[in-house]
Amino acid sequence: MSILSILAGKGKEKEEIQRHLNIIKDRFLAQCAKLKVPPGKFVDIGRVRHLHLTEKRKTTAGETSLHSLEHEVGKISDMLEKTDVEIENFDEKIRILSNQLEEAETESQELLQRCEKDVLHLPRLPDSGFTGLIQQEEMLKIPDPQAALQDVLAIQSSKEMQNMLAFLEQAHSQADDLWP
Repeated sequence: MSILSILAGKGKEKEEIQRHLNIIKDRFLAQCAKLKVPPGKFVDIGRVRHLHLTEKRKTTAGETSLHSLEHEVGKISDMLEKTDVEIENFDEKIRILSNQLEEAETESQELLQRCEKDVLHLPRLPDSGFTGLIQQEEMLKIPDPQAALQDVLAIQSSKEMQNMLAFLEQAHSQADDLWP
């Protein structure tokens, strides 16, 4: 608007405004001359364009890398969430198993205490003990050893003896299960 008013204005005002604009232009150019400009040649402008294109390619490559990294971070985040859920499940299983272990330990302590109370009180063996020679002497005193041998074989093969041996084997295995 001010330029149009100058062009449309009268001659005297035109001259004053023209002088004023020239003074402002001179001051501006003087200020520009004082500015420090890096030394360079006109040829550098071509390089600037090349540098600009290079930077643009780098920016595009960086954005592509950024998108792929964001995708990978998303995958890792999903895996971490799944891992957290699995850890919580394992913690719950560990808590349950710990409780079961404590119950089993309590039961085993009670069983051990009962077993200690139920100790057999057998009479002591004679101090002389049994030796092979004494048994041989006793066997020689038997009047009919053949008949005694047949009696022993009959007793061993009897149903009652077999039942008693099975009972003793079962009792022995259960006793082994009670003691660790």
